[in-house]
Amino acid sequence: MIKKLLTLALMLLLVPCLALAESYQSYAAEDGSLSFLYPEDWLLLSKENIDSVLDAAATVEGVAEMAEAARTQIEQLGMIVLVDETGLNNINLQLQDTGTELSGDTLMALAPSLQSAIEGSLEGVTFYDPELMDINGTDALLMQCSYTLVGIDFQQLQAYMSMGTRLAVVTLTCSSQDRFSAGAETLGVILGSLS
Repeated sequence: MIKKLLTLALMLLLVPCLALAESYQSYAAEDGSLSFLYPEDWLLLSKENIDSVLDAAATVEGVAEMAEAARTQIEQLGMIVLVDETGLNNINLQLQDTGTELSGDTLMALAPSLQSAIEGSLEGVTFYDPELMDINGTDALLMQCSYTLVGIDFQQLQAYMSMGTRLAVVTLTCSSQDRFSAGAETLGVILGSLS
């Protein structure tokens, strides 16, 4: 049931409407490699702003530690990290160069390997069936799983979407079932506006 509701929420939110534009802001990488919309009340960490966020957060307990912990992934992998106002949802976005455009069939064929990689790093992972979704004319692989880490239950939704010869990997991780649908809505907006 949760998966069907999640899929419906993503389908409804893939193309942000003008009414949503007022509560969303735009991110554009300085090098022009990507852009997308995200909620204005979410914190965005990227190569371009990590130092200024750390400076501003130096006096805010918890925020500076979180930003510093994310620094390595942001700087070395070019990852973008978004965190909601509660800290219960986070979305990581990374572009990987594949050298070729990946079709929906290819993405679906990769699903078992991707799941195996996740199982290799987390114990007790439960996967839902992966599925393909059309996002603005492009196939995206959606994989959802749940797991427990240090006594905390997590829900995770990953989207793999081909962008020419690059693969966008967008991962929502949520530590509260009550906040998961809000995170899934944001993931849908990001995917629908990703270019």
